Amino acid sequence: MIDESQSSKIFEKYPDKIPIIVNKYDKEKTLPDINKKKYIVPKEMNFTKFIYIIRKRINLTSEKAIFITINGKLCPSNSTMGEIYQDNKNDDGFLYIIYSSENTFG
Repeated sequence: MIDESQSSKIFEKYPDKIPIIVNKYDKEKTLPDINKKKYIVPKEMNFTKFIYIIRKRINLTSEKAIFITINGKLCPSNSTMGEIYQDNKNDDGFLYIIYSSENTFG
């Protein structure tokens, strides 16, 4: 986890954006590591658009599946990042997103 003061500084500088940290599922063997883990995205951004960004960052072809979980659950693809953040943010002020090639929840 990250110090809460870091997210406070981000909100001070970018009040209409949210801080996100993306990690690969720790038991994931088939997908590559993401080349950028920290993001600051607009609250209005659609979740589907953010998934697209993740896919590009790990160079995943369109025929390969990816599962994105937040707090161990899937989120509706038509949600905005702001809505997802409000429901799932960590105590440190960051939204933690995990990606994998298999359904790893429940």
